Amino acid sequence: MHFLENAWKHKNSKPFGFKEKDFDYTLFKSFILEPKEYQKKYSLDKKNYTGLKDKPLIRIKENLIVINWNFICNKLYEGLIFDFYNNSDINKTTKFSKFVNFKNYIAYEVTEKKLFRKIIETYLVKNKSVLKFDDENIEGFPDAYYRYGKYIFVFEIKDAYFPANTISTYSHEKIKEVIDLKYNSKSKGTSQLIKVLKKLKQKPLENKDYSQLKIKSKNLVIYPIMIFTDEIFESPGFNKYLIEEFNQKIEKEKLDNSFKQIKNLTFINLSFFINNLDRAKEFEFKNIIDYFHNSIRNIEKKNQKLRSIDLFHESNSSFEYFAEKYFNKNNIEFGKPIFKEISELLELTKSLPD
Repeated sequence: MHFLENAWKHKNSKPFGFKEKDFDYTLFKSFILEPKEYQKKYSLDKKNYTGLKDKPLIRIKENLIVINWNFICNKLYEGLIFDFYNNSDINKTTKFSKFVNFKNYIAYEVTEKKLFRKIIETYLVKNKSVLKFDDENIEGFPDAYYRYGKYIFVFEIKDAYFPANTISTYSHEKIKEVIDLKYNSKSKGTSQLIKVLKKLKQKPLENKDYSQLKIKSKNLVIYPIMIFTDEIFESPGFNKYLIEEFNQKIEKEKLDNSFKQIKNLTFINLSFFINNLDRAKEFEFKNIIDYFHNSIRNIEKKNQKLRSIDLFHESNSSFEYFAEKYFNKNNIEFGKPIFKEISELLELTKSLPD
């Protein structure tokens, strides 16, 4: 979201919108809401802002006003997947007769293999480090494995939607069921990370063993990272719930003494990596993860004495909330608009005519 806001801020444009002539892209024209069409298509009982998510821009004279920046960001990824599937003939093929099959294909071939792999490299130290991705040759290999000295980062990315009808129920139990189904089941999410830790207890996910690397497993510090794509999973409390569930599994498998330290699970929106590409070289990924967990720990400790509802809410905030505090504390600001950088990094213009 932030990279869009930053990229679309022009001297003659308002911060909540931009002049249509400055961004005369066919893509964005499909985002514009037409009030009369909206009234016909969406009834009063529609929930979860379905219509506004589909059309997150509104035209006022020569300006395009952003209804919600998050809706814009989601539309550029999730919304376009829906639109492409529904408006093309791909849904007529046997392979993609069901949307879920098409979504799973996009999740692996585009989100994981293309988007995630290209972007994550930008954030990691390259000197004297090892970065490997799942090539499906090793069963149970994480989506990404990164080692820098004694620090090992294990990444799992899950491109899963949060059902709109569940959001509308306001039911704690139903919301918890969705989180467990997507990120905390016996075969997904936290369980996948546990399996990786059990492998790391025996040997590194590299071509050499620990003795050859001159590293003792007891000296390793493990950073388990889980990445999501639906902004709903960024809601307060989700990360803390998964941390608690993950720690219970660590204790059950008796892994807590297998390494020097297993850091708390970090639950990060993929959009964080996209939004902060222009900041990637200005901070070390490990440091911002440490800041996140240390901040929560300090807030919880403080709240044990004060019993403050504000501190309680803050302790349940998302990684993205604390990341912004980290950037502000370290005077890390946005740079120039990065549409060009993103296009080059992801090779979006490859094979297109000049």
